[in-house]
Amino acid sequence: MDVVEVYEAVQQATEQMRTEPFPAYLVFDTYRFQGHHTADKESYRPTEEAIAEFRERDPIHILEYKMIDDHTVDIDTTIEYRDRIRDEIDRAFEKAVAAPWPEPREALNGVYAQKEAE
Repeated sequence: MDVVEVYEAVQQATEQMRTEPFPAYLVFDTYRFQGHHTADKESYRPTEEAIAEFRERDPIHILEYKMIDDHTVDIDTTIEYRDRIRDEIDRAFEKAVAAPWPEPREALNGVYAQKEAE
């Protein structure tokens, strides 16, 4: 749930793989803020719990607070970034909603890696 910790773990594993080219196995525990699927009513936990956990453990907010606390960025820059990113996401969402549905035969395009021609 901590962006900096994830970055450091991946960086360490990457450096190790460059010197010893063996696979690495990284485990990241995370909190699921929403249900297992769209029909999940989440009756197994109170709404207040999910909201409290979100406020306390949201990775984006944790990173923002760290960057403000260590003076990496000031609060105005943080707000500017947040607004710019939110706008970019909104535009991407609108574009996705307006896009036509793919043909069923195209449903798996881009899902699997393609073998390169030799």
